[in-house]
Amino acid sequence: MSAYLGVAPISKLYLGDTSISKLYLGTTVLWQSFPQMGIDKVGSQIISISSWVTITGRTIRSGYPDTVITSDGILIPAGVTVTLACQNTHGGSHADNAARLYNATTSAVIATSTAATTATPAVSASYTPSVDSVIVVQGFATSTLSSRDTISAGAGTFLTAIPS
Repeated sequence: MSAYLGVAPISKLYLGDTSISKLYLGTTVLWQSFPQMGIDKVGSQIISISSWVTITGRTIRSGYPDTVITSDGILIPAGVTVTLACQNTHGGSHADNAARLYNATTSAVIATSTAATTATPAVSASYTPSVDSVIVVQGFATSTLSSRDTISAGAGTFLTAIPS
């Protein structure tokens, strides 16, 4: 859901000095502002093997000062289209390390990385939720060897949401 002035998308709208976050026609939202948001992992996390686990412990990612962390994820308003991207950094490579974007509000999988022999599975997708939704990252591993079931802290384990 983007509004345009000429060919440039409108990212902020003001009425005098007052910032407007939504523009309505009757009860229909025509436009809604949404800043770029990003979160990183704080502290390492051991995940259960052979099951999808939500990555917890988050902090605001450098360069994304308007981020609001909601239940270890990012709240995306209904009708706002964003490009989501995530990556998990495992303690080691294994054929079944994977990451996925997950809508924790509706319990829906948005996109899943291809399981691969990598310590940094990643996935991205364009997404428009039909209801206000908390988007989280989940991780998957099938091996405890070399700490492959450990998700590392830092900028290598992240989620970003960029308005489209």
